[in-house]
Amino acid sequence: MGRKSIINYMVNHSISGKALEDFVHNVLTKNYFKVHREVVVQSQKFSQKLHYRKIDIKFVYGKMTMYMEVDGKIHGDLEQPTLSTLKRNADFERVNLNYILINHESITNLRRIMQKEGKFKNITEPDLIEFLVTYRAWEEYSKHLARLSNEGM
Repeated sequence: MGRKSIINYMVNHSISGKALEDFVHNVLTKNYFKVHREVVVQSQKFSQKLHYRKIDIKFVYGKMTMYMEVDGKIHGDLEQPTLSTLKRNADFERVNLNYILINHESITNLRRIMQKEGKFKNITEPDLIEFLVTYRAWEEYSKHLARLSNEGM
């Protein structure tokens, strides 16, 4: 067992975001997507020394392949990502990787706004996460179909 495996074993995953990744995995599976976890993607264009990134989730439907990062507190939020999160996202853009970001901090902030305005007082974070994951996954599939249709012309 390597060093990373020992550290991974010792981490409390309910804090680290693995519980959120498990939830997202279940949502995608429930929506008929084929899901793979902790997928390694390599590219010489990645800024890291070893030129690879370990991506939280890869999901497939038909011929569409999409990646998803499930970001917790250590990544900042969508408006103010940390430097390492920004570098990761820049790597994804550099290689034209199809990806979706699900950011827990931003979802928490969205829930607060919705509750403060009195509209959705009973909405929970899991409800919001399930909605956003489902909506974004099917949105990307719809765009994928449009690209395929466009190629046929």
